[in-house]
Amino acid sequence: STSSLGSVGTIGGVGCCLTSYTMAHNYLINPDKELTPDIAAEAGRRMGGFTSNGLVKHAALSRALNMVFRDSPEKNAAFFKNASPKDLKNFFDSALDSGDALVVHVDWRDDPRGDHWIMCWKKDNNGDYYCNDPGGGKVVIINKNTFIGNTTSKGKPIQYRVVKAFRVGRPEA
Repeated sequence: STSSLGSVGTIGGVGCCLTSYTMAHNYLINPDKELTPDIAAEAGRRMGGFTSNGLVKHAALSRALNMVFRDSPEKNAAFFKNASPKDLKNFFDSALDSGDALVVHVDWRDDPRGDHWIMCWKKDNNGDYYCNDPGGGKVVIINKNTFIGNTTSKGKPIQYRVVKAFRVGRPEA
């Protein structure tokens, strides 16, 4: 999409976080009627889901898309900074086993802060995690032990390393 996200760029260029929240909404809230990133961006703008330069405010965007944001960004950052693979597995399993989705920040360009977002929604029989990648629409499988997923970009292999993740869920009845 060429819709603007403020000074950071367009949805098509830098909207992977917004698109991951949109995919979570479609998975959790309304799988029969697909919400587009453009419509999600408009809802987010109305509800304060972005900073003035277009970056996502996670809790506000979740609310704008009728989802419950289950994390505190500050506590989440501290957790992921020191989390062991076992801690990560417990976090992912707890979210997915309870029916939540995860909006996951990954690194693929050696940026320890992360440089891309994907959305995880289920585990396979081996306990690995299925994630949708808005950059190309592929499914990426994140390994349950290493928290690395293998994919390709422009025909070249790349790895996604999990940096942090946020839980989003259905509103309570």
